[in-house]
Amino acid sequence: MLAANLFSQNQTGALIVIEREIGLRTYIESGVPLDAHLSYDLLATIFRPSAPLHDGAVIVQKDRIAAAACFLPLSMNPVLSTQLGTRHRAGIGVTEETDAIAVIVSEETGAISLAVSGKIERDLTVEQLRERIESLLRRYVPPSTLPTPITNGSEETADAENDSQRISPSARRRFAGQSGRRPLAMKDLFQRHVLHNFGIKLLSLALAVGLWLAVASDPSAEVAVDVPIEFRNIPENLEISSENVPRSQIRVRGPQRAVRRSAARGRLR
Repeated sequence: MLAANLFSQNQTGALIVIEREIGLRTYIESGVPLDAHLSYDLLATIFRPSAPLHDGAVIVQKDRIAAAACFLPLSMNPVLSTQLGTRHRAGIGVTEETDAIAVIVSEETGAISLAVSGKIERDLTVEQLRERIESLLRRYVPPSTLPTPITNGSEETADAENDSQRISPSARRRFAGQSGRRPLAMKDLFQRHVLHNFGIKLLSLALAVGLWLAVASDPSAEVAVDVPIEFRNIPENLEISSENVPRSQIRVRGPQRAVRRSAARGRLR
């Protein structure tokens, strides 16, 4: 509740998913595992705009932060408001597929929303959010108290340092590996999915276009062929009155190379 209040006041975008009965392992593995004690200071550090893990969702299991910077499925519900951005649709999407609870804070307005079972409750106060989570989790959530101030400079609070020390060594190494990266904005996603192996993709496109041009550029040709008509398996009660063998002329059209090849082999005369 303290972190949601801070994010709302500072208009800091945040997405926190709380696991219930259905496990969220698939989504946890898409992010950076932390396995750290859940605290206000650690959440404030993760979602700081300059932090490398702020772009994505934090997944909470009981009283621990399982992972950060997680990717979630976007809701494709056509009745949702067009004012809802990617963060809200991701929060709704994960609650459509699981029984999780998603707390969303808007970066534009600072409004607090709660997503449950594919539905979203918008513009909640911190007290309303506390009561809803208490009801959904069926356990007591203490009221919010004054938060510890956190600076935007290089200095960290003592509590944040203690929380970072409680992160497992393997998670700390992965967190450190992310420190030199930029948040996964649209530009980063474009570079990852479009520019990755761009030379191979461009070569494949060139080969496909070349094959298409090789087939499409072959002009069509048409030839006339005289074909004799033969009568076979004539019924006994049928009599042919004419002794002249009729002939018919047919016209064959196709790719010029194929027509010439068939003519050279004597198939078309």
